[in-house]
Amino acid sequence: MSSNVSIDLPIIHYVLQRGKVLGPFFQLPSLQLEYLDGHGCTLLLAASKGIKTLGMKLENSRGHGIACKTVLEELLDRGANTAAQDKTGRTVLHHLFDRQDPVFDPIEPQNGPDEKYVETTLRSITLRNPNLVHTPDHYGNTPLHLALERHSLHDINLLLENGADALRPDHEGNTGLHYLVRSIQESECKDMFRKFLDLGVDINSRNNEGETPLFRYIANTGLGPRGGLQFLGPGRILDSKLTRPFFDFFRENGADFFARSKGGSSLLHLLASFECASRIQEVLSPIIVERFKVLMSMGLDPMLEDLRQQTSLDIAAACGNEAILKLFEQKPLS
Repeated sequence: MSSNVSIDLPIIHYVLQRGKVLGPFFQLPSLQLEYLDGHGCTLLLAASKGIKTLGMKLENSRGHGIACKTVLEELLDRGANTAAQDKTGRTVLHHLFDRQDPVFDPIEPQNGPDEKYVETTLRSITLRNPNLVHTPDHYGNTPLHLALERHSLHDINLLLENGADALRPDHEGNTGLHYLVRSIQESECKDMFRKFLDLGVDINSRNNEGETPLFRYIANTGLGPRGGLQFLGPGRILDSKLTRPFFDFFRENGADFFARSKGGSSLLHLLASFECASRIQEVLSPIIVERFKVLMSMGLDPMLEDLRQQTSLDIAAACGNEAILKLFEQKPLS
């Protein structure tokens, strides 16, 4: 047994997750499809975790060396329970759409699965269990929420085409729009944003903190979906000149710029909370200042107090946001 295999991970589950040689296991008459590992995973759940396993095919049972079925197809055809959930409530679809990016291994490199295998696997599962696409885990998240978190537009589309509920918020109250605004600078993401609007998602829907998608957009000022600087192309970082066009996009779709969070914060409070004394100050400060100025020109009041009786200028002072404070410096009389 490999040193990487723990007592919570039986050999069969280990090889299913790693995409090892699987043929001999499927020839065992005593193979137990619903045998659980220490995480509550059946063989089907274990196989759905494997990046390499997803597209791996098995030779036919007569041993002619002809690959005819994928591992997951074989498990499904043998009657694996598609409704099985692990200890966190995750189903086979949660694992399928929470695929981690392949980790580079010089000895045993792993390539991501072909998209066609994701599609065929989803189709095979939903034909057997159409409601599984709606099943939440113990945290209240569906497979669609995991695809949104991974920012996989292909998987998001695929799940919507197979009946996923675009209106259902995640466990923090975030809708698909809260996720998609992180990369709305990308044209494909903007199209997906419009698709969710067309499906009936409210652009002013609030999460558990009372924040609309516009708050999330502002919170990600200059940042991409994984927290790095947002690039629009080779050498082009998010430009402050794009503030008005994107604000216009939100306004045209009915976004409420005067919305306030549970704590009474406005969009100005949120912008003022950016700590600009960082290595990316030169990049972010012009964007923050431009957005602050545009919001004020739209009628937002910088002296509006939140529930702690703090204005956006109080927040800027507390966070060391000198770029915002300079907007209100009085010029000396000449």
